[in-house]
Amino acid sequence: MKKTFICILSIVFLLVGTLSVMALDDYDKSSSTKEQKNVEVKASEPTLKDVVDITSLNAQKEVVFNNLLNCIDYYNTVKGSFETSLIGDTPVAVAYEVDIPKQISYESVKGSNLDLEIFSHDGTITEVNKIKRNYHEERFIPQYDENTRKKQTTYIYEQVTLQPYYDYDHKDISSQRARKNISGDNEYFYRYDLTNTGYASNSIYPQNLVFGFMSELDYWNITAIEEYLNRQVLVVTGETSDSDYAKKLQTHTFEMRFDLKTGILLDFKGFSSNGILQQYLTTTSFSVDESNDELQEFINNRITQFKSEYEN
Repeated sequence: MKKTFICILSIVFLLVGTLSVMALDDYDKSSSTKEQKNVEVKASEPTLKDVVDITSLNAQKEVVFNNLLNCIDYYNTVKGSFETSLIGDTPVAVAYEVDIPKQISYESVKGSNLDLEIFSHDGTITEVNKIKRNYHEERFIPQYDENTRKKQTTYIYEQVTLQPYYDYDHKDISSQRARKNISGDNEYFYRYDLTNTGYASNSIYPQNLVFGFMSELDYWNITAIEEYLNRQVLVVTGETSDSDYAKKLQTHTFEMRFDLKTGILLDFKGFSSNGILQQYLTTTSFSVDESNDELQEFINNRITQFKSEYEN
C-alpha cells in the first residue's frame, strides 16, 4: 500500500512538473507572439520617392516655386544648425531656434572673426557681439497675425491657397512675386520674414536663393526625392538664371535640397562653370514643430547675463 501511494505521488509530481513546463512554454510562445505582433504593427513612414512621379512634379514647377517663397507658412517652430559660406569670406556656423506664433527667436553665429548671439523678443532685436563685448538693440513691429496666417499642412509640391501679397499698385501678386519690369530687369517682391532672423533665414526662409536661382522655371528641374537627416527632401538642380546673382556668388550651376514638409533649405551647393564648388550651406541638425516652453526664459536669462556683464 505504501509503495502504491509513493508511486501515485510520483506520478502527480510528474504531471504537475509537465504541466508547469507546458505552461511556461505556452507563456513564452504567447510573449513571443505578442512581441511579433508588436513588431508587425509598427508601420514605417511612407517613402514618397517610391510613389511620387518626378515628371509630374516638374509639370507644376510654379506651384513649388510659390510654395518655397511662402515656406514660413508650413511650420510654427523650428530648431537646427548649419554651416555655410554664404554669410562671409570664411565659413560660418549658425545655430538657431524660432517660434513664429510667439515671435521669439535665437541665433548663434560663429566664424573666424565672428561670434554673435541674436535674440528677437517683445518687439526687440538684441544683438550681442561677444568679441567686441557689446550689444545693441532695435525695435520692430511683429507682423505675425494668427487670424490671417494659415499654417499649411500639405507637401510643398501641392497646390494651396497662397497668403495674399500686394504690390505698390495694391494688386494681389501672391502667385507672381518674381517678374520683369518695363526695362526687362528682374523684379522680386519679398515677403516680411516672420522668423525675424538675419542669418538663419538663409535656410529657414531662403527667399534670396529661391528668387536668384529659381525664378526662371526653365533653368531648373526637380531631379529626385531623397532622405537627408531623416527627412524627405526635394532635390532641385539647374543653372543660375540671374546673371547678377551668378556673378555675386560666382555660381553657374546649383543643387538644392528642400524639406518636403516645410520648404526649408537643408542643403545647397553652388558650382562654377568648371564644376568647382563655390558656395554651400550644409544643415547639421534639424527639428520642426517641437514646442519649447523654455525658449523665452532662455532668451531673457541670456540677455540679462550679457547686459550685466558688458555694462559693468
